[in-house]
Amino acid sequence: MFARFQELLLRRRWWVLGGFLVIALGTGWFYPQLRFESSVEAMVLEDDPDLQALRRFEAVFGSDETMLVALRAPDIFTTRFLTDLEALRERIAASASLRECRALTNLSAIAGRGDELEVGALVPEIPTTAEGLAALRARALAREDYLGIFFNRAANTATILVRLELPSERADLAPMRAELVERVRQILREPRFARYPSYVSGGVVLRTDLAEYQRRDNTRFQALVYGLIVLFLLLSFRRVQAVVLPLTVVQISLFIVLAQLHLSGRAINMVGSILTPLLLVYGISISSHVFNRYLESISSADGDQRRALVTGITSVALASLFNAVTTAAGFGSNMISQIVPIRNFGRDAALGVLVVMVVSLLLAGPLLSLFRMPRVDRVAAQLQHGRLSRLLDRIATFNQRWRWPIALVNLGVIAIAAVGISRIQVETKLIEYFREDTEIRTAWSLIEEQLTGVTTIEVVVETDTPDAIKDPVLLAKLDAAQRWFDADPRLHDPLSVLNILGELNRALAGEQAGRVPQSAELTAQLLLLYESSNQSEDLWSFVNGDYTAARLSARIKTMGSNDLVRLVQEVKAEVHRIFAADEERGLRLSVTGTAVLYANMVDTLIAGQLKSFGLSLTLIALLMMLVAREIGLGLLSLLPNLIPIAVVMGIMGYAGIPLDATTATIAPIALGIAVDSTIHYLIRFRREHRACGDRTLAMRRTVATVGRAMVASSLPLCAGFLVLCTSAFKPTYYFGLLSGMVVFLALVYDLVATPVALLLYTPGYERRGELTPPASRSGP
Repeated sequence: MFARFQELLLRRRWWVLGGFLVIALGTGWFYPQLRFESSVEAMVLEDDPDLQALRRFEAVFGSDETMLVALRAPDIFTTRFLTDLEALRERIAASASLRECRALTNLSAIAGRGDELEVGALVPEIPTTAEGLAALRARALAREDYLGIFFNRAANTATILVRLELPSERADLAPMRAELVERVRQILREPRFARYPSYVSGGVVLRTDLAEYQRRDNTRFQALVYGLIVLFLLLSFRRVQAVVLPLTVVQISLFIVLAQLHLSGRAINMVGSILTPLLLVYGISISSHVFNRYLESISSADGDQRRALVTGITSVALASLFNAVTTAAGFGSNMISQIVPIRNFGRDAALGVLVVMVVSLLLAGPLLSLFRMPRVDRVAAQLQHGRLSRLLDRIATFNQRWRWPIALVNLGVIAIAAVGISRIQVETKLIEYFREDTEIRTAWSLIEEQLTGVTTIEVVVETDTPDAIKDPVLLAKLDAAQRWFDADPRLHDPLSVLNILGELNRALAGEQAGRVPQSAELTAQLLLLYESSNQSEDLWSFVNGDYTAARLSARIKTMGSNDLVRLVQEVKAEVHRIFAADEERGLRLSVTGTAVLYANMVDTLIAGQLKSFGLSLTLIALLMMLVAREIGLGLLSLLPNLIPIAVVMGIMGYAGIPLDATTATIAPIALGIAVDSTIHYLIRFRREHRACGDRTLAMRRTVATVGRAMVASSLPLCAGFLVLCTSAFKPTYYFGLLSGMVVFLALVYDLVATPVALLLYTPGYERRGELTPPASRSGP
């Protein structure tokens, strides 16, 4: 039936080719419109209470994402530097809709004159005399709540702190972030500001650069990888059509999958960015097997190209179908994840695999028919006497002679890999996704070295009673939490409304006064004074308009995900202990911020990926049993696919490569890649074995035929993955390195371990005597 269907496709080849051209043009139109997203919020559970807390925080206080613009100078307390700093701050403030844009030049200061208080600016006007500059230096360095955020004690670094104004309705913030970051970098390149070493960092920049690196790598590497694939396919098959077929199949399939992703309103995130190389892997693999089988069919087609195409494609169709189902099942196992991007990736990858299979089997015949059929004598010479054929024959001889030593060596390999796997650490530092020499990494490191952390952790106290935040009892508990923050070396520069109240209280009652006023009435008077000043925007950064919510914010420096998880747990436990009695009376308390979501993301992501790998392994094991038509042979055929994964995971442990959001995806993806060639080998071996009745001869024939397609598809993919190691984005680097290693090891094991396993195992059909009788066996 499939053969008749292929004949129909060949008779209507121009209709088929025209249809695929229309599909390619229609879906390819969406390719330049793809969006790239690097949001941490997208990587957490949909119903995560910390995500809901962040949404409430944003509704009251705006985004917790900041951008820090740092300028370096020998001395920041000079007239020229302060003038340029303020000019830069004003330019940035005018470039976007910002909730906050503060620097040394527009900070507030509080002064007491007898019983009166005056709220004004720390820098009312920029001093022009040495005395004025010295006085400003003394006033500024005395403000502990500004030190480490807006300038350092060495007075050689100053920053501008920027926070975005969120739109009234939640929208895609990526364009807003990107526009702001690009505008700031443009301003810093102007001659007036370029004379100062400048550094731009913070969550806004991190997300923008993450998306930009993904977009840049997606474009740059695609050309490099395609070039390498062309080179290797030409060297393997020495036919132009061997290049045209897989690249056409892959490109059309990619356009279809990415078009549906775009039309569904989704963006490509950190996980989805591996979709393109993944489909490239699968498309090259299946097309190589199709073309190799077409070449084999030429010698028996008596010069009839249509017959050779129908025979070749039909004979590989069953293996291709099983490949697609097993690989789609493996990738689709990610759909059980509770994290939306992971779930979407599983669906897109499974869909992509099925699309590649369908496009390959529909397009191969009509497309190859456009090329002249290779001459029979040249094909025979290439298949039987070429360099690759001689190499495959030597491999078959090696397998036959050393089957038992090979099996024993692999037991040792598994033991060594197991020790390495036990050393793997689950650890992630988002900023370390960038290499040390990148602009954002350099800026991030300098700001953390000269100032304090770039990321914040937020505590929000909410009530339903207006003016509840003015209650001295509640403020005293907020003060206790802030003192605990002050005492923890991992938390830097904690700030709240108490910093403002403390300055007001000390200006009024003397330096011995604390941060908490003695009565609610005094608190109300002090806050009213501050509200009526020109510096009131500082106040609204820490409380809302009716004083039903207050914010305690602290900065944290870069730390590993394990340390971050422990810190978040300790902060939650402490603040809940302090406010326990108030929570029983209805007070709402939340510890939130991007850092909290990131801590949640790591554990959830790793646990989800381990579950996905378990489900993937189970599904593929069942399907391999179905392909092999028996339990033992099906399970045995999995071993050569699992060993390369174990080896790579072991190398990760020995090399200190952590298990993170990227490397956790390697195992399920590698299993889906590695099992493809095994299925082709298993089906061809079963066919040859039943025909000739001899396991060794069947092994040699299978290695000689299927092995060619394995090499032709695996080597270019390995080289293509290794190209990704040139990326400055470490997730791409590690994905390319580890995937390249898995592809190469899977090739080695499919050419050596799979044949040896089948030589040592007696299949059920052989035990049942279902082989061709010796008298009718064909020769080698």
